[in-house]
Order: sequence, then structure tokens, then C-alpha cells
Amino acid sequence: MGLKVQKSDLGISEVLGSIIIILIISLTIAILLATAWPIIDDVRGDLREGGIKDSFYSFKEMIDRTLAGVDPLMSIKFPLAGGQLYTNSSTELLIGVYEWNESNSSWDLIFDPSYEYENVGKFAYDYGYDWGYVYELGALIRWDGTHSKIVSSPRITYIERPGGHRYLSLPIIIVQGNLSMGGEGSPEVKVRVLDVEPHDFYNVSVDFAIESEHYQAWYDYLNKIGMNVSVVGNKVTTFQRHYDEVHITYYFIQVEY
Repeated sequence: MGLKVQKSDLGISEVLGSIIIILIISLTIAILLATAWPIIDDVRGDLREGGIKDSFYSFKEMIDRTLAGVDPLMSIKFPLAGGQLYTNSSTELLIGVYEWNESNSSWDLIFDPSYEYENVGKFAYDYGYDWGYVYELGALIRWDGTHSKIVSSPRITYIERPGGHRYLSLPIIIVQGNLSMGGEGSPEVKVRVLDVEPHDFYNVSVDFAIESEHYQAWYDYLNKIGMNVSVVGNKVTTFQRHYDEVHITYYFIQVEY
């Protein structure tokens, strides 16, 4: 006689087979998710930063156009993407201009706006303590928690000719406002030029210092363009140096929403 297989045994085998198939499928999906999740997270992070990066580059371009008189009031949208967008006055600039006094053979201080213009301010975005972008003194800075770099240059012009002849054009952008917002959404940020104050000097000596959280970025950039600066604490400074021609222009801008 042949071996008879009961229907109940067949039913159990089919159930076990289905369970095994489901387990295999579930395990495969789990492995795929575990492998793909870091990639998905990286892509999400790249998209998040890409939106902020594009907005800050557009913001800087907008400021440059505004200061050039193309449009006295402009606006741009920023995707918050879970970070914090704000202005504050933590960035400072100390500057002094000196003129040679023949009568007592010394350099006399003729321009020292530090008390009035000391806090130049900044406009920034922080994504936690991981990374962020900062607009200060006309430069766009990208930082990642341990390193800062100027990724879009300010409009500073420095020329040094043979014999110690120097030319300096220094636009100083004073960021004013009390903007602070976080979370999600895409708020519209407006920029308005409040005032412009040009100051021109010839055959003078100048020293200045930038006090910033991102002093390393300023140190790298200013040395790159040949200004030969030093770091003292969190200040990047040039000690008193002679210039044939100096143009300092203060731009007061209001950043609001």
C-alpha cells in the first residue's frame, strides 16, 4: 500500500511555508531598509542644506544689488527645515584711521567710529550644532561645528604695490533687526537699506580688527588676498599700516520679516 498523506498535514505544511516566506520577505525588507536608511538620511540632509545654501547665496546677491542701488527693498524666502534663522549683534569691527602730524612727528587718530559702529551684526542660520550659514560684513560663511570657511567673498578690495604702496576699499555692512524664527515653513525675509556713509582718506595709516565666532574663516580669507593679518584671541587684526588711499563705506541695512 502507498503512503497516505492526511489533509491536515498538508495544511500545516502550507502554513509553515507561508510563514517562512513572510519571514524571508520581512528580513529582506529589514536588511534593505537598514542599508538604505543612511543613504536616504544623507539625501534628506543634502536637500535640506541645499535649500538653505541657495537662499543664502540669493540673499547675498540681493544685498549686493541693493547696495548698488538697483532696488532699495528686496525680499527672499528661506526654507527653515527645522533650523533657526536669526540676526544678532555679536560680530564686531574695530577700526582706526591715523594721519601724520608733522609738528609733533606722530600719527594722530582722525577717524575712530568704534563706539558708534562697533557692533556690525550678522544674519545667520543654524541647524542645531551641526552646521549653518552666516552673512557678516558682506561675506557668506559656511560652518560645520568645527570649521568655518568663506564660501562667497565680501567686496573688500586690497592692492599692495611695490614700495609699500597700498589701496584699501572696505565696505562695512551693519546688519540691524530683531529677527528670530525656527521650525518649519518658508518665511519671507526683507532687506532695506537705511543709510549709506562713505569716508575717503589719502596718505593715512589704518588698523582694524574683526571680532567674530568665525575668525578662522576671516584669517584665511584676508591672508589669501594679501592683507597679512594675525589672530589675537577671537579677533583677526591688522596692526597699524600705511595706505596711499582708503575708502570706507558704511551700509546700514534692516533685515526683517
